[in-house]
Amino acid sequence: MIDLYFAPTPNGWKPAILLEELWVDYRLKLLDLTKGAQFTEEFRAINPNAKMPAIVDHSAEGSPQAVWESAAILMYLARKFDRFWPEGGARTDWELTQWIRSVPSSFVAFGATISLASVAQLFLRATTQSLAPPKSFRPSVFTFGSR
Repeated sequence: MIDLYFAPTPNGWKPAILLEELWVDYRLKLLDLTKGAQFTEEFRAINPNAKMPAIVDHSAEGSPQAVWESAAILMYLARKFDRFWPEGGARTDWELTQWIRSVPSSFVAFGATISLASVAQLFLRATTQSLAPPKSFRPSVFTFGSR
């Protein structure tokens, strides 16, 4: 069983989404950041940096394994469940790690500004197909805030 220490922030959503995509059983441990839940001794034993998200994998080999920081959690889960992480050795690992770290947190935040250039680069590098925007593409749809 995996415990996900979570708050509804862009970085918190990343491992939550991956756990759902993996169809893995997990317990959601909601952290109230407004009350300083991340600064408790219990949570600092999991993540000494007092930041969320974090997970504790109780089924890890040997003893429970704590993993913190969203990119590290995504990598850990993808490798543990052998999904969403391609084979290819160290070079592939480094390239994928760069992309995981470069996708902005706001990409998963509903209503937040999205760095479309970063997201476009991710998809352009990941596909061999020629991609063109649909004929009905309107950039103003992706502009948040003032119109």
